[in-house]
Amino acid sequence: MESLCIVKQFRSKKNRVYLVHTRAIAGQEQYCILKIFKNTEGLYKESELLEILKGKSVRVPQILRTGSNYLILEYVDGENLTDLIERMENKRLPPESLFPVADSLCEWLKSFYEVLREAFHKNIIMKDVNLRNFIVMDEKIYGIDFEEAGEGSPEEDLGKICAFLLTYEPEYTKSKLELVRYIFDTATKKLNLNPDAIAYEMERELFAIKKRRNLKIWPYLFVYF
Repeated sequence: MESLCIVKQFRSKKNRVYLVHTRAIAGQEQYCILKIFKNTEGLYKESELLEILKGKSVRVPQILRTGSNYLILEYVDGENLTDLIERMENKRLPPESLFPVADSLCEWLKSFYEVLREAFHKNIIMKDVNLRNFIVMDEKIYGIDFEEAGEGSPEEDLGKICAFLLTYEPEYTKSKLELVRYIFDTATKKLNLNPDAIAYEMERELFAIKKRRNLKIWPYLFVYF
């Protein structure tokens, strides 16, 4: 591995992920992501999916270099979706201010599912839809972290996204409810999904979150869906 200067480490439960600075790649100074994997299976899966998605112009980081246990990736210099939503709450911005980002998220997911369905002839979903795995740059979504991707239904991903968004602190705010309602409706139409299946997956994830975090489920939530 060429000489790298670590700028900071990102939060990751599975691997070690760093923002690094280097001059050695492509002969010029740049920031990149160094992702060191715990196992080669995750490395191979992520590499394969990134190559397929990038080849079809889905917005994902470009692989700059591959090692025996690491990838060096293009750095997408944006804001993750979790931080963006937190900023909306802190500044009391209207949820409509994030509707263009929600549209981009649905369009990105549609492209992701279509490209991988064509490549593998079955439904491949992200599964790990932690909102930190979506980076926003110029109101466009970029997806990262695909080593947990596998066969499933898109409704599973969308239900989890809605559940995660609702339960970031502060939970169940009016702004979050309106934003989730918009994502729910937009995804149902643009991706031709089953709304009952999304609601079922959302409810299932909310009960899982309740068990993990001892969090109450807002009793009137499903009046909105």
